[in-house]
Amino acid sequence: MSAGGTFDFPPFKWYIYPVILPSILPAIRRTAVAEDQISRVFNMRFPREAVSDPLIYNVGQMFKVVTVIRAATINDKDCLMALELRGMKTEIEKTVKYFKDHRVVVEPLDEK
Repeated sequence: MSAGGTFDFPPFKWYIYPVILPSILPAIRRTAVAEDQISRVFNMRFPREAVSDPLIYNVGQMFKVVTVIRAATINDKDCLMALELRGMKTEIEKTVKYFKDHRVVVEPLDEK
């Protein structure tokens, strides 16, 4: 305990890496996809007028898929996103169709 009555924690790197990181690594390496489900990663380009629409929220409500945003960037013209979809193949196909119907360019990053 320091003079001010607060606890002194070890430096960030010593506290996080040896204690927390090894304990969560197995969970990070495991996939949360069930045996009958697949995981696909897509590169998506949202037009500027669709950026404010809650499309990702909508697909999570409308279809039985889990969405994981891997990376995203927004500029003046559009939004680029690497989006992982987890679920049944038919549900993922419906989700991709939904995005395309809303003017989103969808390109698979992984071929499975």
